[in-house]
Amino acid sequence: MKRVLLFVMMVAAVTVSSQAGLLNEWTMDEGSGFTTADSGTGGNTGVFQEGTSAAVNPGEGPTWTTDVERGTVLAFDGTDYILTDSDGVLGDNPRTVACWFNLAADQYRHTLVEWGDGASAGQYFRLVIEDNRLRMEVNGGNSLALDVDELSNNQWYHVALVLDDFSGDGKVATFDAKWYLNGAEVPRAAFAGRALETAQNGDDWVRLGGGADFDGSGTPREALNGMMDDVQIYDYALNDAEVAALVPEPATLLLLGLGGFMMGKRRRS
Repeated sequence: MKRVLLFVMMVAAVTVSSQAGLLNEWTMDEGSGFTTADSGTGGNTGVFQEGTSAAVNPGEGPTWTTDVERGTVLAFDGTDYILTDSDGVLGDNPRTVACWFNLAADQYRHTLVEWGDGASAGQYFRLVIEDNRLRMEVNGGNSLALDVDELSNNQWYHVALVLDDFSGDGKVATFDAKWYLNGAEVPRAAFAGRALETAQNGDDWVRLGGGADFDGSGTPREALNGMMDDVQIYDYALNDAEVAALVPEPATLLLLGLGGFMMGKRRRS
């Protein structure tokens, strides 16, 4: 019994440590309504969007659904997204962006998380699935991981993108990106070098499930067609152990009393 308690305490300690710089977390647990709360230090509620307007009627914006693996999640149909009033992490400051996603259809790009100004080099920041592989992009630069078509549709994945001055050259750039899939680091496949200079210019807030409308069409750019859950933004670079703690094994969840789902949400209580 003492060994079990010690194990629980150790796992809990890792989880607490990983909360230290949690700027935003949209757990997407509500199950109804047109908003999702931010349980991070930012407190930036996400509002469901349909085109250029907030969703107010049934069928508008992302829809709540119950998934056998993840429980309560949000489904996106490729035309909607969530708008927050979070600035995200600006400049070239270190950051970690993580979320669960499940693709429902083949399309060139599925935007997961985006913020920043699209007008100037390096000033906007996006985590996106491109050709069923991982991609991070800024104006004029990118970082990619996995091969084309390596991710499958209708399957849950956890992605974490970690950025810091790992090269030691005094700046955070696309070639500094570290990629993690389901808690394990995966090698970077390619990159186009550009220093991050993420900037806020009026309403370039964090968007979930769809990119900013740069062409005036009112349609979210390269929006997600699939499901999303538990989006997190940290204002520091998580280490390997902290990323791994975001993706607990089912047995760990049951031991902690957080079960109920095969891969239940990390912060159930």
